[in-house]
Amino acid sequence: MRWLKPFNLEPSPLPVPQASWEMSPPAGREADQRLCGLPGALLPDWQETFLASFRRALRRYRSFRHHLESCVRCGACAPACCFYQGTADPLNIPAARADLARGIYKRFLAPGGIHEPAANLKWELVAKWQVYFHQCSLCRRCALYCPMGIDTSEITFVCREILASLGLSSQAGTGGSAETYRTGNHRGIMPPSWNQRHQGLEQELLHETGVPMACPVDEYGAEVLFLPPVEDLARHRAAYKAYAKLFHAAGISWTVSTYIDDASNPGAWLDYRNMRLIQQRVLEAARELQPRLIIWGESGLGWRVASCFAESMGQDWSGEDYLLHKAPLNIVEWAYRLYQRGAFQGRLHPEANVSKVVTYHDPCQAARSCGLLAEPRRLLNAVCIWHEMPAGTIGRETLCCGGGGGLNHLSPELALAGFLPRARVLAGMNRTHGCNWVATICDGCRSALARGLKHYKLGMSAGGVIELMANALYPNGGGGKNGDAC
Repeated sequence: MRWLKPFNLEPSPLPVPQASWEMSPPAGREADQRLCGLPGALLPDWQETFLASFRRALRRYRSFRHHLESCVRCGACAPACCFYQGTADPLNIPAARADLARGIYKRFLAPGGIHEPAANLKWELVAKWQVYFHQCSLCRRCALYCPMGIDTSEITFVCREILASLGLSSQAGTGGSAETYRTGNHRGIMPPSWNQRHQGLEQELLHETGVPMACPVDEYGAEVLFLPPVEDLARHRAAYKAYAKLFHAAGISWTVSTYIDDASNPGAWLDYRNMRLIQQRVLEAARELQPRLIIWGESGLGWRVASCFAESMGQDWSGEDYLLHKAPLNIVEWAYRLYQRGAFQGRLHPEANVSKVVTYHDPCQAARSCGLLAEPRRLLNAVCIWHEMPAGTIGRETLCCGGGGGLNHLSPELALAGFLPRARVLAGMNRTHGCNWVATICDGCRSALARGLKHYKLGMSAGGVIELMANALYPNGGGGKNGDAC
């Protein structure tokens, strides 16, 4: 059995956890829920629908039944969960959260069980589902330490799907998915505004670097179809401009599609159907624009869906003859391949980042779920001075930023609580090594880090690995100014 590795830090002045976080998430709007193929409001026969959806989930997801039947309550998941550590709420222990589903399974549906009538299902229990299954960031850290291989993030996903089938969804899931169907991205940026913002980026890049850099939109035949983190265009423009600098330095033509211009996949916060429909838009956009490569920007859960679930969702890219690489690529692994081949030899100037003493935060989805571990570190070696955080808090054992699973949008206060374990480690890095900058490869992590660093007054900034690389490629192009993403 694998237990958590201890790591030692000096005592931290950061706040102690709260006692209870019984807050329901912002509910989905009726129009959004209907656009996502869900009931617009709670169904009158919600008890029967709940159990029917539960039965369907047991048939569809074999791991769901395994996870419900296998827990031995050993407690290994409690110290693993950043939200339990940050809130001290016992129902945020992964096993206790899963028990909310396990109890219904044993009473109503388990083979050889009691099989009580649907009328015995109490609203109070479903209300607790709505609260606590939206307090999980889907980070999967509990699964790493569970001796039975129980992945509470899978239970969370399925239980959110069951709730949505009743007309109980969160605004992050239904709102983000509905906006993607309406506009191509979960921020609701319309195509004319998207074009206008890209034109503004071109002017800013020319002013900063003195080099004309194209930021194309809906361009047929570009070598790369790029899925950008839409939060970067909306809030972290320095990070977004870094992508354009990288493509220009590599001599690669690229474009975004206004049909799907978002690296994230808010359907993954909601249910399988919407996750699949949003992912399918990527292939539809590629068939229209005919790129040679499809590259994801620095994203977490959106990248996991693309890299791990595309085939299971019926996306076979092998027949797409226009594609040189028949699978999605992450921009970090693509940039590292170019670096390995000498594409940037003699052009990287690490001194451009000399004012930043960097540490690296592994995103849960990219590191733990997708194994993207070595590439960002090797790029950091080439472009800046950086320090690794303690063992047991990095790599596959990385601590959550607190903002995953839609929590950046659902509850910033709860996200700050989930960030607390990471904040304590960062406080130690600031004291020990003088770190003043946290790099990551996920837009959701970057937003959560920026908010958490400010809230806990850690005196640090946050940004992307590609941002640091772009600074090193264009040392006189605003690298010293635009590095602070938060």
